[in-house]
Amino acid sequence: MVFEGNDLYRGQGRFAQTNDYWPYVPVVFFHVENNFWGTTDAVEIQSHILDGDNMEQVNMFVVFELFAGGSVPVEGKRLSGIKDMFR
Repeated sequence: MVFEGNDLYRGQGRFAQTNDYWPYVPVVFFHVENNFWGTTDAVEIQSHILDGDNMEQVNMFVVFELFAGGSVPVEGKRLSGIKDMFR
């Protein structure tokens, strides 16, 4: 799974939360690098992620570094390009 190139801003709650399930599985990593989290402070980002770094019995981890240092570029859209999709 690739989840990158997004602006992720925390409103209420966490950026991400993982849970273990039965039967227990080997260590699993969720890769969400190359996104902008609204901050470049890795400690702040990690404080809003609940995973195996916070719960000893959980074998699932969110990998968020490397991260974008600012908002990601917005893909340019033209009306003519949209019209071409339907021709």
